[in-house]
Amino acid sequence: MNHKKLTQAEREQIYLLKRSGRTIPQIAQDLNTSLACVRKWWRRGRDQGMLGLLERKRGRPSRGVLSKFSQPVQQTALKLKREHKRWGANRVLIELRNDQALTGQAYPSRSRLYAFFHQECPDCLSLWTKHKEVPPPPATTAVHEEWQVDHQEGHRLLDGSIATVCNIRDPYGAAMIASQAFSVKTEQRWRKLTWEEVRQVLRTGFAEWHTLPDSVLTDNEMGLGGNPNDPFPSWLSLYLAGLGITHNFIRSHRPTDQPQVERSHRTLDGLTEDASSRQNLASFQHSLDQERHMYNSEFPARASDCGGLPPSPSEAQK
Repeated sequence: MNHKKLTQAEREQIYLLKRSGRTIPQIAQDLNTSLACVRKWWRRGRDQGMLGLLERKRGRPSRGVLSKFSQPVQQTALKLKREHKRWGANRVLIELRNDQALTGQAYPSRSRLYAFFHQECPDCLSLWTKHKEVPPPPATTAVHEEWQVDHQEGHRLLDGSIATVCNIRDPYGAAMIASQAFSVKTEQRWRKLTWEEVRQVLRTGFAEWHTLPDSVLTDNEMGLGGNPNDPFPSWLSLYLAGLGITHNFIRSHRPTDQPQVERSHRTLDGLTEDASSRQNLASFQHSLDQERHMYNSEFPARASDCGGLPPSPSEAQK
């Protein structure tokens, strides 16, 4: 019996001859090989097409990001990404699915394809705009010089609703200026707060504290800062400018630029995590109001200028 190694052309010839009507014994005789060998390559070509006739490496499979997918899929995806560096993984996937040479192949997910590009051609991912590095915001030097505004999302209430809390804090005086919960549950998950809702919380703070801050500090969410590709200020920035308030922003992906309001999230979250507080939006808001006023009037503050007194102590405490 002949055990010679078939070439790529001979494997393809087996597939084509069998499809044209030749029998397996006839093909084996023509190529001077065994019946088992002809049968093996015919079945592989029948089940997987011409791509199935490619020679496969023996031993343990490779462990690359797309090692479970065929070489043609990997090579085509890499070729497309190198030729179109601005294309994202979803755009490349569309081309892979429309490529007739890859019909019947398994395709990777968008996330796996992105990881593959990061591994094989990281230079193709370097064209996206990077945020300009700016210095951290300056430290405040007086009460109401700046109010920090931030949201805490994902509060699941016992009635099935989901709430997002908008908190405002004065970093210098340590006071919790305002804290308001909004119902944000949608059919799929939850939504972001609108700038009108943030304006509503700011107005509550203006009315309660009978003052306006010199500036407001927020993160760079589109609902607060607008589209970064749009040269015009956001609606919230315009609203604040109309009141003579400067709208400042933290550095991109630097929540530590406003640690005081981030700490407010944790404090209020811990004080309102009991079941009675989380029954519904109304009970949640009642607890937020109660705990915030208690914090402002009774909790000893650690801010340097509070001297261990609450941010807004009563006359008897002063």
